[in-house]
Amino acid sequence: MVLLYKLTCSMWIHIVLTLILINPSEEICTKIRTFKRRLYIYMSCTKITPSYNLNRDILAKMDYSIEDLLVLNSSIPELNREMFLNVTFNNVTIQANVEIIQDEAFKDFNVTSLILDHNDIKKIKDKSFSSSRIEFLSLQNNSISEIKVNNFQGLSGLEKLYLKYNDITDIEEDSFSSLTNIKELDLSFNKLVELHFGLFETMTLLQTIYLNNNLLKGLSDHVFSGCKALTFLNIANNFITILDARYYPNSLFSVNASNNRLMSVDFSNLENLDNLDLNFNNLKTVTNSLYNLYALSDLYLSYNSLGPSIDTKTFHHTKNLITLNLDGNGLRNIDIQMLNNLSRLGILSLAANSLTNLDFSNLNIPLRTLILGKNSLSEIRNLSNMHNLMKLDLSYNNLEEIGYDTFGTMTILSQLWLQHNSIRLLHLGCFRNLHLLRDLNLSHNRIINLEVGLFTGLSGLAILDISYNNISHLDENIFHSTKHLAFLNISYNHLSDLEARNIRTHTFWLREITLFGNNWTCKRLIDNFKGNTPLTHGTSFNVTNVFGIPCTNTNNSSQQANQTDDSVNLSKYLDSVKAFEKEISSKMTVIVVVLIILSLLICMKFALPKCSSCFNEAKQFFYTRHRDEQEIQL
Repeated sequence: MVLLYKLTCSMWIHIVLTLILINPSEEICTKIRTFKRRLYIYMSCTKITPSYNLNRDILAKMDYSIEDLLVLNSSIPELNREMFLNVTFNNVTIQANVEIIQDEAFKDFNVTSLILDHNDIKKIKDKSFSSSRIEFLSLQNNSISEIKVNNFQGLSGLEKLYLKYNDITDIEEDSFSSLTNIKELDLSFNKLVELHFGLFETMTLLQTIYLNNNLLKGLSDHVFSGCKALTFLNIANNFITILDARYYPNSLFSVNASNNRLMSVDFSNLENLDNLDLNFNNLKTVTNSLYNLYALSDLYLSYNSLGPSIDTKTFHHTKNLITLNLDGNGLRNIDIQMLNNLSRLGILSLAANSLTNLDFSNLNIPLRTLILGKNSLSEIRNLSNMHNLMKLDLSYNNLEEIGYDTFGTMTILSQLWLQHNSIRLLHLGCFRNLHLLRDLNLSHNRIINLEVGLFTGLSGLAILDISYNNISHLDENIFHSTKHLAFLNISYNHLSDLEARNIRTHTFWLREITLFGNNWTCKRLIDNFKGNTPLTHGTSFNVTNVFGIPCTNTNNSSQQANQTDDSVNLSKYLDSVKAFEKEISSKMTVIVVVLIILSLLICMKFALPKCSSCFNEAKQFFYTRHRDEQEIQL
């Protein structure tokens, strides 16, 4: 009962807060104090003028302390020093159509976090934020076009500055000179074309900088030389063509330079670099760009122009790579043995290239994931050597046959994708050692027949997709080894006769069979649905169908003679199903009504007596003007 009482009180207070914030009165500006000692002031009564003193006119008259101030949906076109004289909070958020911040507006502002996002600030006056106590300043989603030298002077304690989503085109060279304690700077999503040399010179503690989504065409070799603690650099989505990072801080841990126009890069000697993203550029070679990157673990080079082949010495100085992505590089051939130098490589992706054959003989690396989809592979030799594989993607290739030993030693493989090939033949025993395989996709191939015993060894299989093939007959006994199968898709084949209930006898955990798009007769579908088998309903109701799955009536004379009986049986069966559903619905309605009545009775007996005290407690959270006190409007 105590828990119910607390929940009820909390619920009513949140409802009151929500209603007031959503539907503010034009006659009364309401001040609300929550349990978390946060003050929410919803200013919508009048336009605040520059002479307004927040501390004198409102906060000084409050009889309780507050920690956070949130100002929303108001109109405060100008912020000046008089408004915030000696105001002390932890966090202040103002979203009130602010346009101008006057000189030294926050000089006497004793606040650690100031958020002025989503206003219309176009210009910042000199020393607007000259308060040494501000540690976090956010000016996101405004209309700031330039940063001047003295705009942030006095912010000696600032650690995080967010300026993303503005219209900044230029930052004067010494604009950040006083931000000696800054650790994180976000200048993303602006219109910067260049960065002045020495702009970050005094930011010796800077760890993270975002410059992505600007119009940068280049970066000076020494632009970050003063940032001795820099660990994360994001310059993605710009127009940079050449990037020489040899003189960047050796502390760099992660660099994202994707989606540029890079034709030449050099990251040599960045001994602590762990993650490098160069996806979607115009690189033709990186052979001499990765010298001494022995700490590098993740390298992304997808969708460049490294093809048709890669120099065998390219990765000699990246011995600790764990992830290597070479998708979409126009590769026609690659010497897989060149990767033997990468003794820790666990993820290799070569998708969306033009590879026709691969040979994995003499490759001794602990690959866990191998992505070879969207190539032109017709032959893969010695793939069974990859006995550590857990995920293998061979989809969208030209494979025609899966041999007996293709996956011979992959005993821990859990995901195997073979869809969109030209596979006609699956040799018996090809899956014999895949006891941990959970997901097998054979869809969109040319398979005609699946022999009994083909799935021997797939004791852990949960998902099997053999849709969009040419299978005309499916022996239910093929599933005798797949006892954990949960999802089976046999749609869009040429099946006309299948006892779905017999599949259930082999697969104890079966939850769904998808079988539309075949040559079913209506009688066969009805028999399958009667068998209490979890069949997926279709969506084709404008043709002859059973539960939305299209079907046809047979044309031989004996079945034509029994057509009327089949229709009657179908009608009776559907009527019985409808009657059963109606009966269940009626019973559930009665049960729900009874539960509602019981809940009301319990509420009247136990909860309502507590609600009065709850409302009495809620009164203290509203500011009530004394009759002799002058009315205050915001």
